[in-house]
Amino acid sequence: MMSERALLKERYQEVLDKQRQVENQLQVQLKQLQQRREEEMKNHQEILKAIQDVTIKREETKKKMEKEKKEFLQKEQDLKAEIEKLCEKGRRLLKEQEEKENKIASLIAEQSDEKQLWEMELDKLKNQHNEINRNILEETERAWKAEILSLESRKELLVLKLEEAEKEAELHLTYLKSAPPTLETMRPKQEWEMRLNRIRMTKESVRDQFNDHIQMVRNGTKLSSLPQIPTPTLPPPPSETDFMLTAFQPNPPLTPRLPFPIGPVPVPMQWRRARATRGRPWKRRTGGGCARGPAERPRRGARRGEPWQER
Repeated sequence: MMSERALLKERYQEVLDKQRQVENQLQVQLKQLQQRREEEMKNHQEILKAIQDVTIKREETKKKMEKEKKEFLQKEQDLKAEIEKLCEKGRRLLKEQEEKENKIASLIAEQSDEKQLWEMELDKLKNQHNEINRNILEETERAWKAEILSLESRKELLVLKLEEAEKEAELHLTYLKSAPPTLETMRPKQEWEMRLNRIRMTKESVRDQFNDHIQMVRNGTKLSSLPQIPTPTLPPPPSETDFMLTAFQPNPPLTPRLPFPIGPVPVPMQWRRARATRGRPWKRRTGGGCARGPAERPRRGARRGEPWQER
């Protein structure tokens, strides 16, 4: 009897434990359901709010679209009116352009004859201009050759005089070298040797200066712009002793002759007229050329021992 009672008590206790476990599980499930219900309610409220926001935005968008539609229709009407005005203006401009083209065509047809006359006149002026340039080049070449000839002639004259003095010095030295060496011949010999060396150096210097001037003139430099080449001067020859005066009598100096005077080159009259008529209607004139005069001769009758000079 006692064992059955204990057994029942144990079973009752087990049933109570199971009931408590079930109650605990139900409590947990109830809490979960309540929490889920709250979350669902919260989501439902958020969805309702979102629906309200979307509805409000849709209404605002609808109003905005209606307003934009009205503005678009108004702009469309304005653009149609503007396009119509532009089309009308384009038709008017096309008509004016056709009238102007017709007028231009008529003017071109009227001016064709005048154009031919102007072209003929232009060809004539070009031919005259070429003729003037050719004449100027010819006169320039003549003046250039005359300047070079003047320099070469002056160089030859100066070199000829220096060679004359050189021959005189060589003749004195030949006599002094052939004479027996004495006190009377030693000093004159040295002086004549110094004079001969100076004459030769002067002659080379004169040739170099004139050759430089001639080359510069050939390269296009005007003779008037070049510095004047000075006429070289030599000191008087050494004094001669009595025995040299009796034994040595030099020949009279040679007188060079030139085909034209030495001096500035005259500018041809035709070249002057070509310069004066530059830029004006040209009319060909005859005549001109380099003026030539009688040859200028060096001074005669100069005593031996005087410094020679070019006139």
